[in-house]
Amino acid sequence: MLLEHSTFVDGLYMTLITISTVGYGEVVHLSPAGRLFTMVLILIGVGFVMFVFTKITEAVVEGELRAVYGRLHMKKKVGDLS
Repeated sequence: MLLEHSTFVDGLYMTLITISTVGYGEVVHLSPAGRLFTMVLILIGVGFVMFVFTKITEAVVEGELRAVYGRLHMKKKVGDLS
């Protein structure tokens, strides 16, 4: 919005299509500064998705999810005892 002097909706739309990698096309013609900003936004977005995917994979591989589920299941069984 600030770099290209566009409306809030146009800026939000372009950000969402960039981060989601849909890439329909540019609503507003981008200046070199706008293109640099878009490249940084893409790198940050892809990096964030890769980070989240890595953490989920790590949790599954290390069995943390199974351990959490096991503890909850055990607490339920203990709670059902009289």
